[in-house]
Amino acid sequence: MIKGVIENVMEFIKGQMNDYIKIQAQENELVKISALILSNGNIVQEDQICLSLVKIEEENLIGKYPHFLKGSDGNDRKLKPPVSINLLLLFSATHKEYMTALSAISFVIGFFQTHHVFDAQNYPDFNDKLSLKSNQFVEKLIFEYYNLTMEQHNNLWASIGAKYLPSVLYKMRMLTFFDQQGEDTIPIKEINGETKLMK
Repeated sequence: MIKGVIENVMEFIKGQMNDYIKIQAQENELVKISALILSNGNIVQEDQICLSLVKIEEENLIGKYPHFLKGSDGNDRKLKPPVSINLLLLFSATHKEYMTALSAISFVIGFFQTHHVFDAQNYPDFNDKLSLKSNQFVEKLIFEYYNLTMEQHNNLWASIGAKYLPSVLYKMRMLTFFDQQGEDTIPIKEINGETKLMK
């Protein structure tokens, strides 16, 4: 099965966090990617930290312009401007024991306190670990704690359809999607400061 960029990035973060918790608490595979509410309407019953995507938002960047790329056939291709997005990730402790759940959430906060930026400088095989295709690339991932007002907090859990669990919300910046097909375009050439169409 082909994995998309969002799935790969979430798998990467899950793996890094599990490695951290294994060292700190000798727990294996505590973090799992899952919706809190299963397809049958029940809440996840396992004792775990549930990593869920709760929102995707576009990062509004100034100066987004089309890109031009030389195709394999020698023709120039016009690629649509890239789209950059942020993910809001919810980490929820589904442990039956309340104090254990609080401890689990403490590990999440501790992890992001010391690991809030992921890039090729800190992880030389960063994009290899993400298992991305050759035409996909993530420059860096930046995590920041996302505060909610009480009203927003209540609305979030109401939309999930579950009672509140010990949890934290982080914004992850950012993923960029690139046009992989494009369209043929007339080559252009600049002569003496004037842009002219090539015939």
